[in-house]
Amino acid sequence: MKKATKRKQLEQGGRSSERPYLLKINSRGNVTLPKTLRLSAGMEEESYVLAKATEDGILIQPSAPIAIEIYSKERIAEFQRLNHEELGKFKL
Repeated sequence: MKKATKRKQLEQGGRSSERPYLLKINSRGNVTLPKTLRLSAGMEEESYVLAKATEDGILIQPSAPIAIEIYSKERIAEFQRLNHEELGKFKL
């Protein structure tokens, strides 16, 4: 099969999504998702996924990490000080 044809087939899922894949969990608990599954779900190399236990099994879906900062009392005080300074620039 030509590379272009094979790539197109992979981008379209490669095989029926109804047909399950038999995957093996290694000694570290890792599972390798076949390329056809990753491409059909829009998962790229080094991307993040969410895994959730459901009644039917485990659901794995693409995700993106969101950075969250938990503010210390000092950081909150800094924000308040900066806000107070900025408000002082306006004539109310």
